[in-house]
Parts: sequence; C-alpha cells; structure tokens
Amino acid sequence: MDPLFEKCAELGMPVNLHVADPIWMYEKMDIHNDGLMNAYKWRLDNQPGIVGHAGMMEILERAVQKHRRTTFIACHFANLCFDLTQLGGLLDRNPNLHADISARYAETGPIPRFVAAFYGKYARRLLYGTDMGPNPHMYSITFRLLETLDEHFYEIDQFSYHWSLNGFGLPDSILKRVYRENAVQIVSSRAPGQEEVASGEWQVARPGVMS
Repeated sequence: MDPLFEKCAELGMPVNLHVADPIWMYEKMDIHNDGLMNAYKWRLDNQPGIVGHAGMMEILERAVQKHRRTTFIACHFANLCFDLTQLGGLLDRNPNLHADISARYAETGPIPRFVAAFYGKYARRLLYGTDMGPNPHMYSITFRLLETLDEHFYEIDQFSYHWSLNGFGLPDSILKRVYRENAVQIVSSRAPGQEEVASGEWQVARPGVMS
C-alpha cells in the first residue's frame, strides 16, 4: 500500500480507512460482554489467528506515521469508541490523522458528558458520517444525539444495541466543524489541478436544532 498512500499524498487526496471492529466483537460471547446483542452478529472471537484489536491499532498508527504527508481518516472513531482517550492519544501523536463518527452513535450515546468534552477537544479532527442507508429517520436520530440534550431514549431498530442513549448537546461552533468545515478543509488541500472537486458542490446545510 505504500505507493498508493504516497500517491494520495502527492494528489492531496485523503485516505479513509476502516480499521478493526468494535472491541466487543473480539471478546467472549458471554454475560460479561457489554455489546453482546450486536457483537454476536459480527463476532470475531471464533476466528483463529486473526490480528487482535490492539494489533490493528498498531498497524494503523504505523501506516499513519510512515506516511506523514498523507491525510488519513479513520472511520468509526477508528473503532476506539470504547476508549476515546486512546483515540485522543492517536490524534495527539499524529496530526495527519482524522476520524469520522459514522455508525458509532449508539456506542458513545451512553456517556454524553465525556463524549461532548471529547468533541470539544478534537473539534478540528472529527467528521460527520453515517454508514447507514440515507433516510430521514436515520439523519434525525444522529442529529438528535449530536445537537440535543435529550436523555435516556432508545433507538433499537437503527443501532441494534438495547441500551439507552443521551444527546451530547454540542454547540454550533463544534457542529459546523463536524458537519462541514473539517471536510471542506481536507478536500480543499488537494494538489493544484484538483481544486474543482473541492469547490461548489460541498455544500452541507447545517440542520435545524431539534426540540
């Protein structure tokens, strides 16, 4: 992959990587597994000889550090949604690394105050995403989590987890960065001759705050 990553650096083209899966998929499928209701469907604990979760994080960081000129976006919070402090360390050590928040709303919804503080600290490094089929209800629930302070609500059908969720209540300054400005900045940094991709069409309207 080295030549590809270097070419992306040359073109100013960001690389979006899906690395690993949520930690619960690697753990035993028993009563001690917090994410059992979803982990069982995507279980990895029964796959012999695979690289474990920690090993996948090491692979990610080696790639990011080897290609400092390349902008990397680790989707799904780099699958460190169970330990955002660890993700923060990755972002601190690697200024060319970003993360998108796609499909990890349910995993972060139970700890809204910590998550809101994380968004505040890394507002310039996070990008909005969904990884779910586009429909009004899907967008509505993601906006509710990001924008409101609603407490203890459930969204079992969308996320497959059976625990309650809470809104993060992020301020407009952070929402604007996550929804649009960070993506525009990354795309606008493309090499000469590539700017047309970044201009004009990247207009993401900031949705209205839900009541």
